[in-house]
Amino acid sequence: MTKRNKRSKKRQKRQLMKRVAKIKATKTAAIVESPVETPFIKTWLNPEIIDSSRAIPRNDLYLGKYESENVEYQKELNTVYEGTVIAVERYMNRKSTLLHHCTECGVDFYGRPVWLLNGYQPHECYSVFRHSANKIAKSKKKRLTEADTERMILLAEGGMTMTRIAKEYDVTRQTVINRLSKAGFR
Repeated sequence: MTKRNKRSKKRQKRQLMKRVAKIKATKTAAIVESPVETPFIKTWLNPEIIDSSRAIPRNDLYLGKYESENVEYQKELNTVYEGTVIAVERYMNRKSTLLHHCTECGVDFYGRPVWLLNGYQPHECYSVFRHSANKIAKSKKKRLTEADTERMILLAEGGMTMTRIAKEYDVTRQTVINRLSKAGFR
């Protein structure tokens, strides 16, 4: 293991320990302030939260928390996305992954600033109004008619392989086999 990895792991461990200590301190302060104990809610077991698709609010992140630190980055985002995309987390550098919020479609998403700004991985809104404009239309599967099945039988009797027939009709090989077996070929 290299020195850089060891140092970064140590730093991460120290940061984690600081966060744990902060949480413990706030919990003990809350216990001292309120003698009534609040029950711990296991969100992963609570069917109301799971079924309602309700997002549990996070106290550590909210829109505008790092607004003063992200002024320059937010200006760059505004030039590209016209003010619809807002950085939620603190901007560190162009390669760090940050949480962003889109005011147009209401989605929270993670993205790297370099990708969002240079167009390598731009944010595309999938709101109700623009839903159909952003989706790439997929071609529908070709429906085979009875005439196509009869022609498949003639080609198979003529010695053409199942794979060639499938390529000719732009279907899978298994579809050709199923059609021929239903028609009584083989």
